[in-house]
Amino acid sequence: MSIWPFANWITNTDGPLRFRSAASWQKASCSRLKDSKRQVGLQRNNMAFSIISDDFACSIELPLTDGLIEALACQFQRLESGASRDAFQQRLAQHLQPALLEALDADLRPATEAQLKFGRDIARRLGIEIPSRALQSRAGMQSFIGLHLPQLQARTRGGSK
Repeated sequence: MSIWPFANWITNTDGPLRFRSAASWQKASCSRLKDSKRQVGLQRNNMAFSIISDDFACSIELPLTDGLIEALACQFQRLESGASRDAFQQRLAQHLQPALLEALDADLRPATEAQLKFGRDIARRLGIEIPSRALQSRAGMQSFIGLHLPQLQARTRGGSK
């Protein structure tokens, strides 16, 4: 398995996130990619592409189409030749972050607007702070609501008698 020289260039503020080929690659020139008369592309053993997290020592294989892998190879070659890496990195992050959030298990996604509104209302009425952990995920906010809603209901029932 070979790792392209650009494997370390994609990072975010929370820690490194890298991409690499999980296959044996041979670079194809961008001009060859545009040549529709020849079979064009990269020689590889399989079609996997990886997202790698150094912080968590894990990687996830992503099967991509031939066309996308070829376009990425051309894009990465442009970056190696001095094209604006920062601009590409920003575009990639802009599109990748929402896709990654959407791919998370539902309980790991950010709290919904309805959960946040309900949680804030409960916190305000009980005079308590919402822990930051509850604000970070749907599961965290659900736990906060599940813990404090009975208190609010008991207070409301006790005050209405």
